[in-house]
Amino acid sequence: MKQKTRNALALIAIVIYIVITMANPDNPMIRYYALLVIGAYELILSAIYYLLNRPMKPHERIGEIIAAVIIAGAMLFVLFRFII
Repeated sequence: MKQKTRNALALIAIVIYIVITMANPDNPMIRYYALLVIGAYELILSAIYYLLNRPMKPHERIGEIIAAVIIAGAMLFVLFRFII
């Protein structure tokens, strides 16, 4: 998977999130659930990118790990702050 493909898939997820939140502005819980789903999607996308690009450069690997940790932290924040 190339970086352009990954960015296009991430952009699709962001557009879907915007459409969902604009379609339901009166229900804030949908926004939080959509954030959790988008976060899971991004983590899966990151894992697929990591597995398909096995001989990665060290700075790419570190960047992927840092991005995954930040996304997982944001998902936990949304989960504990707004849903539970």
